[in-house]
Amino acid sequence: MQLTIRTVRLEDAAAVVAVTGVIDTTSFATAASFRALLEGGAPETTERLVAEVDGDVVAWAPSGMHADGSGWLWVGVDAAYRRRGIGTALYERIEARLGALAATPLRTQINDEDGRAFAEQRGFVRTNVLRMQSLDLRTVDLPEPSVETLPLRAIDVDSLLPLYTAAHADIPSASPRPPVTDDDFRREVSESQLIDPDASRVVLEDGEPIAFTLVLANREQRRAGAQMTGVRHDRRGRGLAYAVKLASLREARAAGLETMLTANDLENAPMLAVNRKLGFEATVLIEDYEKGNAR
Repeated sequence: MQLTIRTVRLEDAAAVVAVTGVIDTTSFATAASFRALLEGGAPETTERLVAEVDGDVVAWAPSGMHADGSGWLWVGVDAAYRRRGIGTALYERIEARLGALAATPLRTQINDEDGRAFAEQRGFVRTNVLRMQSLDLRTVDLPEPSVETLPLRAIDVDSLLPLYTAAHADIPSASPRPPVTDDDFRREVSESQLIDPDASRVVLEDGEPIAFTLVLANREQRRAGAQMTGVRHDRRGRGLAYAVKLASLREARAAGLETMLTANDLENAPMLAVNRKLGFEATVLIEDYEKGNAR
C-alpha cells in the first residue's frame, strides 16, 4: 500500500465528495460546490488534506483554528481503507500542526461508531449531542404560512449577520462556541454555493430581519437541509420559527426537492417541538467532541 498525504487540489473535488458523502450523510456538497469552496481559498490557519492510496483519494481531513484560539478538525476515511493507520497518520499531522499554533481546545464532530471510538481513543470527550431529523417533502401536509416571508435573494444578505450571529451563539453547548466572524459569515452564507437563495426564507419587520431559516440544497440528489433557524430575542414566542420553516419547506418542495434534513441539540426543546409539528422524524445522532481545556 502506497500512502500519500498531501494538500487537496482542485481536481480532487469529485473524489473527495464521493468519499465523504458516504461517511457524512448530512453533507450536501456536490463536486461543483466543493470545487468552488476550494477556489475561494481558506483562512491562513486552515489546512485541507487528502490521503491517497496507490493514487486514489481515500480520505479527507480539513482542520483549522477559530479566531478565539480553539482548533477544529474532521477526519473521514473510506470504510474500505480503515484500520490501516490512515486516520492516525492524518490526525497526528493535524494535531502537531494545531499544537504548534497553540490551538486549544480541539473540536470535532462524529456521526458513526468508528468515529466515536477513534476520537475517544485519542482523549476526546463528548460535549454535545444533536438529533438529526428527516422530512419527506413529497408526502407531508404543508399549509399556508401565517406570516409573509421573503426569499434570501430578495434582501441584502449582509443585513442578516447580526441575527445569524445571535442565533449561532444561542446554540446549546457544554463548552463555549467560537463567535461568528465576518469571514465565517461570508463562507457559510453570503458566498456559499450550497445555500439555496429561494428555499432560504426571511421575515422582515420595518425592513429589518427578525426571523430566518437558511437551507442548503443538493438539487442533483433532490436533498436539502435546514442549516440554521433564528428568531430575534424580542420576537420569540409568536410562532415565527414555525412560520419561516414552513414557508421554506413549501418552497423547497415547489423546487422539486424531496427530502429535508435538520439537526437540533437534544436540549433545544422549542426547536425540536417546531420540527415535530412540521412532521420531521428522528434519525441518527451526531455528537460534538472536544479535547483540551479552553484558555
